[in-house]
Amino acid sequence: MELQSFSKKNTAITYLVTAGLILLFSLWTFISYRSNQDKELVLKQSIANLQNIAISFKEHSQATIRNSDEALRIIKFHYETRGAKDFNLLNEYFEKNVIDVSFFNQAGIINKDGIYEFSNLQNHKKIDLSDREHYRVQKEAYPYGVYVSKPVLGRASKKWSIQLTKRLNTPNGDFNGVAVVSFDPTYFVDYHKQIDLGPQSFTSLVGTDGFVRTLRVGDVSKIDGSVPQIVLPKLVQDKESGYFVSDDLFDHVKRIYAFERLTNQPLAVVVGIQESEALAEYDRLVRSYVTLAGLLSILIVAFTSIAIVMIRRAQRLNSELLQSYTDMKGAKQSEFEMSQRLTQSEKLAALGQLAAGVAHEINNPIGYVNSNLGTLRQYFSICEKIISKYESLVASASFSPIADQDSPDLLKKKLNYAFVKEDIYATLHESQEGIVRVKNIVDDLKNFSRSDNTNLFVRSDLHKAILSTLNIVNNEVKYRADVDIQFGDIPEVECLPSQLNQVFLNLIVNAAQAQPQGQRGKIVISTGTVNDKVWIEVSDNGAGIAKENLNKIFEPFFTTKTLGSGTGLGLAVSYGIVQRHGGTLTVSSTLGVGTRFRIEIPIRHVQSSEEK
Repeated sequence: MELQSFSKKNTAITYLVTAGLILLFSLWTFISYRSNQDKELVLKQSIANLQNIAISFKEHSQATIRNSDEALRIIKFHYETRGAKDFNLLNEYFEKNVIDVSFFNQAGIINKDGIYEFSNLQNHKKIDLSDREHYRVQKEAYPYGVYVSKPVLGRASKKWSIQLTKRLNTPNGDFNGVAVVSFDPTYFVDYHKQIDLGPQSFTSLVGTDGFVRTLRVGDVSKIDGSVPQIVLPKLVQDKESGYFVSDDLFDHVKRIYAFERLTNQPLAVVVGIQESEALAEYDRLVRSYVTLAGLLSILIVAFTSIAIVMIRRAQRLNSELLQSYTDMKGAKQSEFEMSQRLTQSEKLAALGQLAAGVAHEINNPIGYVNSNLGTLRQYFSICEKIISKYESLVASASFSPIADQDSPDLLKKKLNYAFVKEDIYATLHESQEGIVRVKNIVDDLKNFSRSDNTNLFVRSDLHKAILSTLNIVNNEVKYRADVDIQFGDIPEVECLPSQLNQVFLNLIVNAAQAQPQGQRGKIVISTGTVNDKVWIEVSDNGAGIAKENLNKIFEPFFTTKTLGSGTGLGLAVSYGIVQRHGGTLTVSSTLGVGTRFRIEIPIRHVQSSEEK
């Protein structure tokens, strides 16, 4: 019943813990799923926003290039039709705003020899620019029409600028110079500043070859040509627009980048936002989710813990009730067994008193039967003498025994007188021995049952006491074991003989009953002296005593025998008797090997304070 209840409680706890774990797992799985969805949504929104900004930057850049191309076309038309002889008219175009120069620094012409021979600026100096890239690419027939240069440092102005150039041709198509407009790079950067993408934002106008025209990272603009070549993903070269995530594009900051390729130009606008900045809203949502999930987890764990505590408390209370019931049941059983043992003990005590009385009553008839047998032997001796005398007289008489059929000799032979005579003496001898043996048993029984009410310690021969006890329990022992007596040389001991007889009887009977059923064992009784004490050992080769019971066998009413086979008082009483004699009673035993009890008592008794 208790095990079933315990199992049910454990099952309930297991179900409760399992349910709690399932709830926690489901909660955090949902949080993870929802977080991933939100992350994808935030990323999509950030990418869409970046792509819109990239498109805006692309349109601004393309509009700037288109406006520059219009100015370059006018300059190209005028120079190709009129040549260098009519620069004054070209200056009027600038002065009258026929050519809008509001969005660039200057416009001019580099002749076929690379000399900057015309500029809309006054006091213009002719400078050799034949080594400049924006000149050389047009001389080599640039395929995209307008070339947007990398930032270059002006040789006259000493300022950084971006050059947009267009090829000039002769009537027969040969190279005839370059029309050029110069931009301050901040023109593009100022437009980039209009949109804030965070402290680690990235905007750039860059060639598909990785060479930067303009670059702005956070609040820092790079317009001086010091930016190294950027390694763009192959995606930028293969597609017109798209996005990618990288942490090695520029400064090892992980960003989400969107790009747009410029139409008919090997240029791209790249816009980037730091991934953590893009996911800031996602991080806020995740923190709120984690906080909520943490609170719910605490509630689940707290509820589960409280429920487990309550179940275990109920289990403990139930166990205590079951234990109380078991203890009460055990107490009733112990009470019943104790009652049975006390009844048995009273029966044994009554039987002892009865045995003492019976022994006393039997002793009288045995006494006079034994005396009568002795008298009968004496009477038969007298008859034997008379018969012998008669035989001698008959032998001296003068008559023929052959003729007389009733002669003594014939009569003795006929009645088997010789055998009867011998058998009478033998029968008398055996009868007298039997009577003596019965008398000894009765005397031993009287001595064993004698009460030592006087509590006087007397000197006694323990060997005689042991032999007397063996005589009493002979019927109990002879069918179970052989007794091996190994007496040593011991003196008489001051003791209470009848009480020690009871100890010897208990130990010998226990040794006999320890033999397995149907198996004849061996009991060894040995004695000796050690210092000023006498020791007696009773050992057997029986079943032995379990180790866990060795420290209980001297407790009152403890027994390993079945109910009704023993009272559980024998060894307890024996232990008390030995202690009363100032001695010790010890035991050693091995299961399946046997048991040995050892008694040690002083040769001379020292009175205790209670005896005085």
